[in-house]
Amino acid sequence: MRNVFVFTYGILYALVVIVCLSIYRLLRPLVGGEFGTVLVVVLILALPITYLLLRFGLFRERKKPESNLHEEFRKELLTNGYTEKSLGIAEQVINEVREGKKVNYVYLKDFVVFSADYRNQNGDYQKALELLNMLDPKDVHSRSIRLIDRGTSLLLYLNVRMDAVCSLCDEAAARGIKNEAHELFDKEKTDPFVTMLDMIDYDYHLMRKEYDEAMAVTDRMMANTSAFAKEYVGKYYASAEVRKKLGMDAEAEEYMRKAWEFVKDKNPAIQQTYHMTRTRLGMDEQ
Repeated sequence: MRNVFVFTYGILYALVVIVCLSIYRLLRPLVGGEFGTVLVVVLILALPITYLLLRFGLFRERKKPESNLHEEFRKELLTNGYTEKSLGIAEQVINEVREGKKVNYVYLKDFVVFSADYRNQNGDYQKALELLNMLDPKDVHSRSIRLIDRGTSLLLYLNVRMDAVCSLCDEAAARGIKNEAHELFDKEKTDPFVTMLDMIDYDYHLMRKEYDEAMAVTDRMMANTSAFAKEYVGKYYASAEVRKKLGMDAEAEEYMRKAWEFVKDKNPAIQQTYHMTRTRLGMDEQ
């Protein structure tokens, strides 16, 4: 959220400067003054003006019902995971959108994508796709959204969609997502982009039963030493899953043991994913 605030502040600051200089240009015959002096004054005054405008905009935004619901949803999701409360909030907003209510895409994408992820984890892949199809492709690929978060929300959307289509064995759709993701993000050499692209490749190979290639991807993720990769527990789940497919049950269990060592002191939301993964892989709780 801090990056979003800084980005928005920078854009608004530039607009304030441009507007002030445009007004000065119109009034220059009346007020006079050296341009250099005026520019310095405008650059200084634009700082508090921009801050006040941004705070006013945030105040107005927070008065919107969907803004408050989104904040409550995110807090519950990140603290306790997929609960009756978090899923209920998302369902409420999604149903309102289906009935014709307009909700800002910044909020709607989270309600939809995380609800779809929950459906994927419970094996309801068709329902996950139905949810994802609610999002307008123009919004999903919006340049303004990608500028704000560098495209991480788009890549998350593609990951969740990839999980659904691969589980439904829709190879054409999966290939399209894989190609799109690499076309958009191959130039990014840092995380979370590298790891999220690896997960898309992993799903694709797993769907095609290319288990050696899938295992190579998981080994690559395990070898990744970035700060994000070290905290990304999904690499253990993927490593366990492909070994489970190969009948390497002991090795799969060992990766899940490593995952538990990683999550056992984390919050309930992170632990919930561990237990849901065990269920999805048909592995009894230890």
